[in-house]
Amino acid sequence: MTILEGEGLFNDVTALTLYQVTVYSAVHGSLSLPATLGRLAYSTVLALAAGLGIGWITGQLLDRLPTASARAGLSLLAPFAAYVPAAAAHSSGVLAVLATALYLSHTRAYTDDATSRVTGRAFWGVIELLVICATFGLVGLELTSVIRAVGHQAGRLVGYAALICLIVIVVRVLWLAPLAALTRRRARPRPAGEQVPASWRDSLVLSWAGMRGVVTVATALALPHLTAANTPFPGRDQIIFVAVIVVLVTLIVQGTSLPWLITWLRLRVDPAAESAADRHAATIALDAAEARLRERRHQLDTETADLAAQSFYAALADTFPEDEDVSDTQRIQHHKHVRALEVDLLHAAREAVVDARNHHIIDPDAADRLIHRLDLRSLTTS
Repeated sequence: MTILEGEGLFNDVTALTLYQVTVYSAVHGSLSLPATLGRLAYSTVLALAAGLGIGWITGQLLDRLPTASARAGLSLLAPFAAYVPAAAAHSSGVLAVLATALYLSHTRAYTDDATSRVTGRAFWGVIELLVICATFGLVGLELTSVIRAVGHQAGRLVGYAALICLIVIVVRVLWLAPLAALTRRRARPRPAGEQVPASWRDSLVLSWAGMRGVVTVATALALPHLTAANTPFPGRDQIIFVAVIVVLVTLIVQGTSLPWLITWLRLRVDPAAESAADRHAATIALDAAEARLRERRHQLDTETADLAAQSFYAALADTFPEDEDVSDTQRIQHHKHVRALEVDLLHAAREAVVDARNHHIIDPDAADRLIHRLDLRSLTTS
């Protein structure tokens, strides 16, 4: 998933930049290699400059916003702020958005901003779902008029779509298989955590997972209706028709057969390796926390230090199994029971507050604020 998401991000940006240059040439009725390369360079440079500039401005504003909800709202506006000026200057708005996102992700890695991370993840999960639903909804609305427009050409276009499906599947396999083999050969020994396909089975799954989706549909729908000479854009309806068929075929055929392919190749996540990686990360965190606690013990009374340690050990309790022979295991297992008790106490407290609010015993706003605090605490103990 890490490889697919990263690859998809850069593939989409590259494709959309080329798409914009090609559409510009089609609209203006001329396509020459020197002019296309020049426009591609102009689009790339200007988009990167605009994206990095908007990223810097957004970072300055985020530092000054007091609440996580305000920062989440600004994170929604930032892509539009990067896209609009870049697109207005006839460069790649999508590349500008990518540059803004990468700049912010590398310059705003605040380890203690947990509230913004929790809020942002939930917020963007909803946004992503709505965008996908809206895009395919537009496909449904557009497809009826497109089918009427293509008329008797539908049969021939289905054949073209089948040929394009074959090409995108085969080319992806022919590209990824040798590339993955070369990467494995050059990446030994690999740094811990580096994502490289371990075998030809992994490469085959990555190749088969190249479904087409929202970006393909969106770019087809975004084709202009008219050229610069006020003539219909050549083949617009036919392009949309073929694009929708390619998306449906790849999503249905490749998407539904992917679990079968993984099972047939006998690919499995190694639970022992995953557990070992979790324990390694937790051990690093545990050592750092204990070192900090030793530094500050002279500033704290024994009871306060013990309570702080108890809360931290409870957060890592599930990482170490019962029979794990590591330092502090007994204390961690003890705090598993403490954490289970805390979950039960939080549940009882929430029920009491909700019941009191429903019976008008306490102020509703005060009850909602307290329930929110209890919910945040539940997130840290779940």
